[in-house]
Amino acid sequence: MNSQHNSSGRRVITACSECHRRKQKCDRRSPCNNCVARKVAGKCLYREAARIGRAPQPVSSTPSSDGADEPALSSRDEFQEKGDTLIGQHDPNQFLTSQRNNDFHNQYSSRGTSRADPNTTTRNHPVYGLPSPPSLPNTNHRHLPSTTVLQELVDVYFTRYNPQFNFVERCYFDDLFKLWLNHGAGSLLYFNALQLEQELDAFPALLFQILGLVIQFLPPDTELLSRMTRSERDSAQRYSDISSDLMKIYEARKFSITAVQAYLLRAVWLKNVGRAVEAWHSLGTAVRHAQELRLHEGRDVHQDPSRKVTETLSLFWLEEYRRRLWANLFVYDGLMALMLGRPRTINTGDCDFRKPMNCDIPTERSEGLPLMIPLGSDPNAPNTASLILPLYELVFLFHEMRTQKTSTPHPTDYSIISDLHDRASHIIQTAPAFLRQHSQDLSWDPLYPHVTYQRENLLSMINLFLITLHRPHVGVHAVSQKAALQASITILESQQRIFDLTPRHLYSYVGSAFCTIDAALLLCVMSTNMRYRDSLKQRIEHLLDQSTERLTKMQVASVAAKSGLQVLQDCSRKLKSINGTDKTNSDFLAPVIAGYTPGSSVNTTSGIAPDELDSSFNVPLEPDISTIGLPDLNMDFNYFDTDFWLGHLDQIPLPVPSLLEHEVAWDAMDFE
Repeated sequence: MNSQHNSSGRRVITACSECHRRKQKCDRRSPCNNCVARKVAGKCLYREAARIGRAPQPVSSTPSSDGADEPALSSRDEFQEKGDTLIGQHDPNQFLTSQRNNDFHNQYSSRGTSRADPNTTTRNHPVYGLPSPPSLPNTNHRHLPSTTVLQELVDVYFTRYNPQFNFVERCYFDDLFKLWLNHGAGSLLYFNALQLEQELDAFPALLFQILGLVIQFLPPDTELLSRMTRSERDSAQRYSDISSDLMKIYEARKFSITAVQAYLLRAVWLKNVGRAVEAWHSLGTAVRHAQELRLHEGRDVHQDPSRKVTETLSLFWLEEYRRRLWANLFVYDGLMALMLGRPRTINTGDCDFRKPMNCDIPTERSEGLPLMIPLGSDPNAPNTASLILPLYELVFLFHEMRTQKTSTPHPTDYSIISDLHDRASHIIQTAPAFLRQHSQDLSWDPLYPHVTYQRENLLSMINLFLITLHRPHVGVHAVSQKAALQASITILESQQRIFDLTPRHLYSYVGSAFCTIDAALLLCVMSTNMRYRDSLKQRIEHLLDQSTERLTKMQVASVAAKSGLQVLQDCSRKLKSINGTDKTNSDFLAPVIAGYTPGSSVNTTSGIAPDELDSSFNVPLEPDISTIGLPDLNMDFNYFDTDFWLGHLDQIPLPVPSLLEHEVAWDAMDFE
């Protein structure tokens, strides 16, 4: 038995009393650095059994004959103390049987036992994040939920959230989840022993990140949440932070597909609460890990005479899974650069891989034939790659746009911009019928509820690209002016449809607020410098009023909406004062626009002072909204602050006076 445990099964506490109480890592000096820094050196006391300076050397229960399995203890102790601090006490009967939990804790806490032969069916895996036995200090405010609730939370993630973007394939997650619950006992056709060990090592970080996302978007009145303790329900950020801390320990040691997914989901979680810079860095780490695994390079899988067909099929679908993971990274990296105006982490010149297949990955991969349209399936039905493929094409256009340097105000060849615009429009025109805005097939919506969101998301992202493409040229090119204006209208109408389907507890998502503010500001600025028919003027004011109303409701939960609303209110009032219209919204209802063109940023005068919301607007702020999973609006890491939106305004060039000669074009423009 491990020497770090006494005969009663309790772990020997080596930290000083203060570090142990505060759940901090102790350097075991007398006094330790933490107590010295806190000026409580007199309280730095150690138990009699504890050693100063280093934890006792654990004795392996299966000693190695050559001593090769005795790595330095520093990282293992770090795993142990970090895990003890992060996970804490938990009733073993809630998760595993008592004996299995104790066995697992021996593996989890010691990290000093020699690893078993990788060819055997049981191995000692590092920090699985399983709950610790009751002998550990009581930190049950950070424990995992019971097995039943945990499984239900995972099911909710894969049925409600994951289908929108398909960041994680359910079949691969389930394979690792079962092995993780079984202490790593077993094998998989598509991983060798070392690969499987590395995947399982990173699995707790992925699991905690999934829990953080689930709790972030679950409705507050969900019956599942009522079966969790208050600390478990309110721990979306803690779960995500635990995942991040585990990955900081893991990242210096190994690389795995599971680790890449954990970093990607961490980026998603951070973006949802407005921590855009941190999300960008987390995504960058995911990309670098993926490149270490060579996911950016294409690989072919062929039948080897020495290999069974079932193994070859499993390897084929694993390679397809790797392609999809890289495609997700490629798309997310490009869209984040598009929205934030930051550099791209991925360079297309370094990539050599094929697009994912337009089909689902079969659950039984050892039997699934590599067919684009599986036998007996409907070729027109949505699948797990339906959205990623058109977004993949769009991000490639974004990379080309950056390469062509189209952001210069006076391009020597404007045909480049026209060509990129046409190719972006072609993406939505040739998308599957259930994702199109025209000639669309809505028959799949009841069976696949996420398709409605995917349809609007694709429309918004394509128009966001077109706005970025045309924005630098609206001051000198009438074509870009019209394209940018039309794109803004398209985005705002799309965002209203999304908002109508969005429950209140999801108002915190930054994506919806970003598209609304970006397009509304652009619409305001361009409209103040152009004349058009009264019908179009009414439509624009109606869309701006809708946008303000949406942001007013969202600002309680969204840091981006709160800051953007202040800027939009002033821009909107300026436009109405120019038009001479009443502050109250007209009863005009704008028809749904049929188009797929640009939509995003704007510019007015700098130094806009935030004002109070118009009293005539009379939109309830809904102060009783649940705070489960919502960000603290007083946090100082909000990237989408007022300065961010004012910076967007400054990117919009004012029209050149000579272009006003073409006012007749704007008079005739009705976008019907």
